[in-house]
Amino acid sequence: MLVRLKDIEIAGACSNTLEAIEKLSILQPDVVLMDTKPPDTEWIDATKRIRELLPKVKVLVLTNPWETCNIPSALQAGVRGFVSKYTTIAGLVRAIKLVVDNELILSPDMAKTLLDEFRVSVAPTQLKGANQEMMLSKRERDVLSLVAEGASNKEIAVKLLIAENTVKVHLRSIMVKLNVHSRYKVARIAAEKGMTS
Repeated sequence: MLVRLKDIEIAGACSNTLEAIEKLSILQPDVVLMDTKPPDTEWIDATKRIRELLPKVKVLVLTNPWETCNIPSALQAGVRGFVSKYTTIAGLVRAIKLVVDNELILSPDMAKTLLDEFRVSVAPTQLKGANQEMMLSKRERDVLSLVAEGASNKEIAVKLLIAENTVKVHLRSIMVKLNVHSRYKVARIAAEKGMTS
């Protein structure tokens, strides 16, 4: 999708991290745009290897906005930025240019998820339902209500007139704020605490 942009030259494309490492010395890119496929974390090891071979290369990672658990390890490996897979082309181009200028990049939706996780980690471990509900945005409460009714992500997206990927982002944020790790527990807490419409 970047091929037609005048100010960015595509040096090459690789189907896996091993191929990317093999081609690095030939392609000599300024930036490596790396996709992630959780739960696989070989891209972190690949980043270390890339930085060893070409220390000046900047690694920019494309990832889902709710997948933040590997950020510390990735930064230690030498990653310079994280961009949501759902960003616009303009947003991606801007991120590439910023990492070339030695800036660190974290997409806004990922930053929000990290802040939510931090807020929960420093909050009391046992929260009353009312306090939990106060932590949720209006849109998150809308999503929560529909999850409790058994709606799928697609059905929620249609009902709220938003993208299905946006539903996933809201659901991940809800899980973080309620300190649960499954859709079932989200629905159960919503029902138990009356956190539905």
